Amino acid sequence: MKNRNYIKKMILFTGFSLGILQMALCQPVTDMVRPGQKGMFVFLGKNIPTGTPTSGYKIERSEKAGNWKELSIVQTPATVEAFLSNAETFKTLFPNQPVPSQQDLRNIWQKAKATGQIDSVGGWNIPYTVRLSLGIMYFDEEVKEGIKYQYKITELNAGGFQKNVMVSTIVSIPYNPVFDKATFVESSRTYKSIFLKWMSIGKNPAGMIRIYELLPQSTLLLKGTSAIYHKKDTTWYIFQDNITFGRDRETLQYFFQPYDPFGNPGTVSEVAIVPPDEFREAYFHHMQAEKTPDRLGISISWQIEKPELLKSVDVFRSEKFDGAFKLITTLSPVMSKYSDESILADKVYYYLLRGYSAIGNNYFESGKFFCFGMNPVKPIPPYIKTAAGTSNGVELKIISSDPEAYGVRIFRNNGVDPALFEVGFTLKKDSSMILVQDTGKELSGRRFYTYAARTESTSNILSDFSDSVHVRPLLPTFPEVPSTVNAYTEDGVIKIFWENVQLRDNFIEGYLILRKEDTGDGRQSGKFEPVFEDGTVYRSNFYYDSTATEGKIYSYSVQSVDIFSGISEQAIVTSVHIPENLPVPPAGLKAVSSSEGIILEWGSAVMNDFDHYRIYRYQRGLAPVILKNVSGETLTYTDKSATTGQLFFYYLTSFDKKNRESIPSQEVGIRK
Repeated sequence: MKNRNYIKKMILFTGFSLGILQMALCQPVTDMVRPGQKGMFVFLGKNIPTGTPTSGYKIERSEKAGNWKELSIVQTPATVEAFLSNAETFKTLFPNQPVPSQQDLRNIWQKAKATGQIDSVGGWNIPYTVRLSLGIMYFDEEVKEGIKYQYKITELNAGGFQKNVMVSTIVSIPYNPVFDKATFVESSRTYKSIFLKWMSIGKNPAGMIRIYELLPQSTLLLKGTSAIYHKKDTTWYIFQDNITFGRDRETLQYFFQPYDPFGNPGTVSEVAIVPPDEFREAYFHHMQAEKTPDRLGISISWQIEKPELLKSVDVFRSEKFDGAFKLITTLSPVMSKYSDESILADKVYYYLLRGYSAIGNNYFESGKFFCFGMNPVKPIPPYIKTAAGTSNGVELKIISSDPEAYGVRIFRNNGVDPALFEVGFTLKKDSSMILVQDTGKELSGRRFYTYAARTESTSNILSDFSDSVHVRPLLPTFPEVPSTVNAYTEDGVIKIFWENVQLRDNFIEGYLILRKEDTGDGRQSGKFEPVFEDGTVYRSNFYYDSTATEGKIYSYSVQSVDIFSGISEQAIVTSVHIPENLPVPPAGLKAVSSSEGIILEWGSAVMNDFDHYRIYRYQRGLAPVILKNVSGETLTYTDKSATTGQLFFYYLTSFDKKNRESIPSQEVGIRK
């Protein structure tokens, strides 16, 4: 790695999916249990046991076929405080795995309670600490070494009844995972620090590592910085640490112990042997590159201080000072000359030497030196004095002080990749100041561009790059429009949600929420107005509007706003109606025939703003008639006007203080 001082610790954390292996006794047998150093980790399922659709998981264990012992019924904590307490407890089982922040944990718990699905909280890639805390993973620490166990998981539905049953494969501890073989590939060392690199190739790299120093009589666990990174099937294991003062003359030995995510150790890596620090006393000096006088070629020469410390010297060449250097030959350290005849005329070639230690894989490099196919001197690089975004693009003010400068070549990246490409050439006139305006159609106000310049001499030789500058064109931006906007009502509140454009566009700052009131007859009243009068940019992709009035229809739309103050067009309009909360009719209406008439009884209607009841009576084929309005305290009424032998039907309605009438209660029929 180029920037070893900036290595940060990385922990490989990979979730895995449960796979069905076979069927037995109508129950799927699955690889859902992972042995750990202190117990078994049981993966329960994708439904979070919040109550709906899954209320819990019953966990049973067997040491003998069919002899099941219930261990626990796991459920998601009922409160966020209990969930956070679980996370604090379980994180000790996985000290090297990342744990989300308190706020992120709260968000995870809320999503879990709302959906009951693992996909809503990150799927199978969520940390094991969170899985244990949510109740979709179980830790059984009451196991013994050498005993074979089998687990049965019963998923319980919302009513507490059996939903699904899974049986695990047979497992036991201790468990020794097998990882790809790690070989030592590189090291570097100073009097106070050391850098090590191992490599493995294959589909099964280690997930975690611990670095040890191999001492004469023991091993020592080190506390330095370790990291793991991958490229296709190759994995690199990096370690950097300080060296105790006074040990710079010792030969040091290191290895690492690989672990799986559950703390089970694998086979140790190859031992890294790092020679004494005296290797730093070797260096290159007196490097020279000259044209070969009698043929097309470049002769390079050098001297080595303490060549006996080296085993070989590599010669690298590049056509650019800051370009990629390629190996052209490997020489013995006793050699001090090389003739490069694989060159082209009229080109500049740069050389770099690398000396390798006779012990281990340490190396040091020379400075870069060069020779021309012709012999002009490179001009002085230009200086970019100012770089500013404009409404048309970018404006650069460049100073070229080389007296032999012919002009300046301008380079720019595409706003994404670091690679620079030429975008223009400007002739140098009488003044040393050169004004460059970049108005390329490919420029975007949503990107920062890197610019650099090179002086071109009258001999058509380019200087090194100037210092680079970074600038954004002040071109208008056009954020994407949310593709969907939906709304519904709940308890008198309008809940609006829309596509979260931020998921695919990191430059989206938030949204403007627009609302207008409709008449309900197909005509629109007024125009869309921001929900927030001060123009607040809303950060989420959902909003609860509690200011709506019952009985009215509202239309909503949303506009995306990016960090450059660009505003999108309006999204698709969605409309929603706030229904009126009508009174609740009384329940439990009963009728009894008596000598005095028909006696009606009913239960009280529980509601705010209640005022009175209205009693209706009708006969088949005739319109209902109002018998009487009675107060809210009245729960019985006798109809003395009912005719003997006739069949009558009765029902009641409730009225609130706004004189709004409920729907009819359940009716009763009776013959006097």
